[in-house]
Amino acid sequence: MSIVAPRRPARLTLLVISLATTPALAAPLFTIYNLGPVTNSTAASGQGISPSGNFATGFANISAAGGGGSRAVLFSSATTTTSALPNLVSPARNFSQGRGVNDSGTIVGTGATTFFGSGGLPILWKNGVATALPLPSGQTGGRAFSINNTEVSAGSVGGGSVEFAATFSPSGSAILTQTTVDGGRLVTAFAINDAGRVVGQALSPTNAAVTLPFYLDPTDPAATILPSLPGDNAGIAFALASNGFVAGSSSLNGANGKPFLWTPASGTTAVPLPTGATTGSARGVNRDGWVVGTASSAFALPFLYDGLQTHLIQNLLANPAGWNLTTNTSSAALGIADNGNVVGQGLFNGVVSGYVLIPIPEPGSVAVLAVPMLALWRRRR
Repeated sequence: MSIVAPRRPARLTLLVISLATTPALAAPLFTIYNLGPVTNSTAASGQGISPSGNFATGFANISAAGGGGSRAVLFSSATTTTSALPNLVSPARNFSQGRGVNDSGTIVGTGATTFFGSGGLPILWKNGVATALPLPSGQTGGRAFSINNTEVSAGSVGGGSVEFAATFSPSGSAILTQTTVDGGRLVTAFAINDAGRVVGQALSPTNAAVTLPFYLDPTDPAATILPSLPGDNAGIAFALASNGFVAGSSSLNGANGKPFLWTPASGTTAVPLPTGATTGSARGVNRDGWVVGTASSAFALPFLYDGLQTHLIQNLLANPAGWNLTTNTSSAALGIADNGNVVGQGLFNGVVSGYVLIPIPEPGSVAVLAVPMLALWRRRR
């Protein structure tokens, strides 16, 4: 696959109408949209976003009046509306979560018999229809976390000490039988891109306390282990960009994680934590090397790293009224698209709610002058 070095997004600078003003750079700015609510929902979460940013997915918890359980949802960036998707009928799975979505709006995730994931099956939602994805021979359960534009999904089967990374498609599924070079088993595949690259976590064959971040390309005989940050020996690769960049969490024996970005040009580098945070994890990355994730202090702190500095997402909102992404333990940023759209969850008027962020100016919009100096950015195509 062809991989290019990170690009710094071009920044569009607006000027105050003043002869004495000099252009300056500032943080990106976003409009935040509620991923939901849907009818009879009591809470919601945004979980995944397509590479183009056209669609996002997640799930909504449904009240007893609406039949209970939870349902996968689909958010359209074009209309900024959310629709609830049906649960799997046979076998019945009334607790569903959308976890990944491609550029056609096809979703994958998990359907379960309880909120805690009992009896989990990998589910595909296409054109509003829920279908159980086939399992590899001998397996009775699994989970799907990501889907590419050829409708191949990444996830895992089994569970606990017998969990294996796997890929799923409507025509068949397979356990990833490749190991790391030294024989470590691939446990979970969290993301897949259109080139077929898969990333996730593998077990260390020499240290039971350690999981290792890996990537695996379609023709590779063994998975490549990504180096941890200095002083660490473990990690998980959670996120994968369309061009192969990887982001995740680096740690020492699984504790006190720190967000990382990996590129072929720079290797594994630390993503700076926002001020006041002590730990964190990167959960999304795009082709420009922009990273989103969640840091921790006393609260959960969703952040965005724009290649220059790390920002609290709360501080980037053009319309923050009702949204709390800083003083609770429920907030998260979980994905970023190539166009800069972001998906996650936070509190809206005190209720756990999913969100989608769309950059300002949006593609094709006209910037307005006579505002305080504001550096707005636009993705270089």
